[in-house]
Amino acid sequence: MTPLTLAMALVLAIEPSYYDRVLLSNGGLLRGVVVVEAQGPDLVIEMPDGTRRFIPRSEVILVDVARPSPATQAGPGTEEALVPLERYDAVVLLSGQVLRGTVIEDVPGRDLWFQSPDGSLTGVPRSEVASVALASPPPPEAPAAPSPAPTPPREEPAPFYGAVTIGAAIPTGTLAGSLPLGKAVGTSFAMGLEGALRLNRWLHLGAYLRFTAGSMASPIKEICGDCVADDLGGGLLVRWSFAPTGTWNPWLSLGVGIEYLFDETNGTFGYLGWELGGAVGLDYRLSSSVGIGLFVGTRWGRFFSSDVYVPLPTVADGEAWHGWVDIGVRFVMGP
Repeated sequence: MTPLTLAMALVLAIEPSYYDRVLLSNGGLLRGVVVVEAQGPDLVIEMPDGTRRFIPRSEVILVDVARPSPATQAGPGTEEALVPLERYDAVVLLSGQVLRGTVIEDVPGRDLWFQSPDGSLTGVPRSEVASVALASPPPPEAPAAPSPAPTPPREEPAPFYGAVTIGAAIPTGTLAGSLPLGKAVGTSFAMGLEGALRLNRWLHLGAYLRFTAGSMASPIKEICGDCVADDLGGGLLVRWSFAPTGTWNPWLSLGVGIEYLFDETNGTFGYLGWELGGAVGLDYRLSSSVGIGLFVGTRWGRFFSSDVYVPLPTVADGEAWHGWVDIGVRFVMGP
């Protein structure tokens, strides 16, 4: 062995053996995977970039096959195994030759069948096999991070709503002068309509109309006979919903408008004034478009005009605050 060959052999001995290494007669060094090292005209080595080089056997001085790390060395009394490279199994023959490819059949006591990278099948007598190193399986791919669940679109409430209310109206306060309203008018049946446009998710602006039908209280009824007491009101309202898209939606409202209390049957009296009221309630959504709820409210006002033909006080006897307490159920469209 020439000094150059000896020096290169020493280099091969101390360098990390990640690849097979082939020392050439001209001093060249190739690193890659020896695919065919059987005795023949050429040695075939696959370079790290995937290309193959065919080296005339006469130009090859030394072939150094990658060795296993100490942790993977074969046990005592066995042939030293090759480190399995990522792509190929390796079969080491007793003659020192190395075959790389894919082991098709490896059953003790029977010939080993081996497929070369070019696709050809080779049967190797078991007596000629020193060791077999199978290619390491690729590491499992890390599971892809689950994509975040899409955010469901936010449900938007209906752009408007309408409601029908049914309930009772209980009089309170003073009609005019010093006559309590409850002494002139009894508890009445009340029915109302309201509708509003939604300014945002929580706030509505709309209008209301209310009709109340009742009878006169006993002292007045004895005088006017079959006269009745109807109360008509209407105006503007604002409504605030606390859970506009919830199954249960608590709400409150404020309204201001005009009130007219009159005898529809005989026209014996009529009072005209203004009113200011508020209500709270709780609606239950039966579906996305229909709901039902309960409410309670109160409204207060003063009559500023009167036309009276029965013994009832007029506004000339003194304006006074009167009111109603409303309670009932409501049926909602577009809750």
